[in-house]
Amino acid sequence: MAVKPPSREIVDKFLAAKEVLFQDELKLCTGIEIVQKFTSLMDGLIRSLFAAAGFDRENGTEKPIDLAVVALGSYGRVELCCHSDVDFMIIHQGPLSGEMRAMIPLVLYPMWDAGLEVGHSILTFRECLHLSLDDFRVFTSLLDARFVLGSQSFFKLFQEAMWARIYREKEKLFGKFIVSRKKRIEKYDSENFFVEPDLKEGPGGLRDLHLMSWMARVYFSSQQFREMRRFSEFSYFEFDDLDESRGFLLKIRNHLHFLTGRKEDRFLLSHQEAMSQLLNYEEDPAASGPENLMKDLYLHLNRVRYGYEEFHTKAIDMIDPQPIETDPEKVSSEFRIMKGNIVLKDGFLSERSPMVILRGLHEASQRGLFIGSGFIWEAKKIVSKEGESLARLPEARKLFLEIILRTENARVLRLLLELGLVTLFIPEFKKLRNLAQFGFYHVMTVDLHSLR
Repeated sequence: MAVKPPSREIVDKFLAAKEVLFQDELKLCTGIEIVQKFTSLMDGLIRSLFAAAGFDRENGTEKPIDLAVVALGSYGRVELCCHSDVDFMIIHQGPLSGEMRAMIPLVLYPMWDAGLEVGHSILTFRECLHLSLDDFRVFTSLLDARFVLGSQSFFKLFQEAMWARIYREKEKLFGKFIVSRKKRIEKYDSENFFVEPDLKEGPGGLRDLHLMSWMARVYFSSQQFREMRRFSEFSYFEFDDLDESRGFLLKIRNHLHFLTGRKEDRFLLSHQEAMSQLLNYEEDPAASGPENLMKDLYLHLNRVRYGYEEFHTKAIDMIDPQPIETDPEKVSSEFRIMKGNIVLKDGFLSERSPMVILRGLHEASQRGLFIGSGFIWEAKKIVSKEGESLARLPEARKLFLEIILRTENARVLRLLLELGLVTLFIPEFKKLRNLAQFGFYHVMTVDLHSLR
């Protein structure tokens, strides 16, 4: 009886564990839990294969080594999905030893034989630093770099050098962040990609969450995205809601990978029926199972998309602050204009009548302006608590209709919806929230299309 080589036994054990994970645990786990478990499983595979190939100096315990194996991209940020690419980099100092060159194929071939899409690179310390800012894709991959094995002290030294260079040149990088998202919007913001959204790269997809996290690290030294709460400007920001949306998108993406047996990020119509059954979405009098699934999906995609826009607007204000604009003739005495936004001149919304929310929105709609982020945050809380009493006021209804019927400011209309004012004054509109309409020229949900 032939004896399996150690690498074959390692891979077989990994594949069996992966099958159990996605066959038995995927339905039970949250989106965050499943990617954490799979990433941990992948770490074990790579470490075991390197050990079987003869790499027994993990963490530099035998002698100091100037080499580190580093997880990149989704693997690095502990967001590895069922059929995601497994990207890692070997960073070394000086010539790579013949021993290490011989080991690498002994790690890669078993992974390829296991059907894994493995992306790898071997770069010197200097080469990696050079590429980190010259190539935006390499740069963002390295932002999520995570140590897997080798010398932790060497990896720490590399990170210190990389981040020192990033902080020196972060002004130049800002434009690349803007261009990256603009290109994605141009590519994916169409009717085809609305009906069949891309869960990763499309508007409101996981990539918008990544961009926020990367910008938080580069410009605000926030290693974890929610650390942005320490800034008063972001104390209102809905981090918990975005975490919920991230988990939902990761769960759907993993189910999609598992359902199709490949790395598939576009949620095609042909998958939506099967997915709705898999996730137990049932038909009701108002919608079919697939329509109810897509309604939930659009809720999260819209939340992430407009969360990113809110984050981006505030981040730019903080990165490149502009002087306050004051023009008393343009705006009523209870407001002022700050950086293109209507804000209260003094005090807090909670100290005023809820009518001030509608007056602020009316000012913004008439002046082609928007509303300050702090104003928005307070307004959401007030509308959720005191909305019903506000809706009973004749002057409130009159002002709401004035805003709805006499504005060309689409951003203010969208904000009316997000604040809950549209469904407050027009309860029937609740049935349209995040509802998809699959037809030619429809590139948004029915609620947004109706407002437009």
